[in-house]
Amino acid sequence: MKEDVKGKNQSCQNLNKAGLTKKKKARQLLERWKPPGQGWVKVNVDGDFNQETGRAGITIIMRDSTGMVIFVLGKPLLMG
Repeated sequence: MKEDVKGKNQSCQNLNKAGLTKKKKARQLLERWKPPGQGWVKVNVDGDFNQETGRAGITIIMRDSTGMVIFVLGKPLLMG
């Protein structure tokens, strides 16, 4: 039985299967982000897990309504 893995690894695998270049992948990911309303901030969280190594991590980014990064954090969670 194939296990679904949520996060960057699975998303990248799906994009790679579609035959997209790195440049196209980056552009598509940027185009999907929608800024918050004026005076608000948006916090995005992403995680990834590598089944082969057992390693996992999390990334958090906060942006204002212009897209300016206010805060970013990347942290390993599990060290396989």
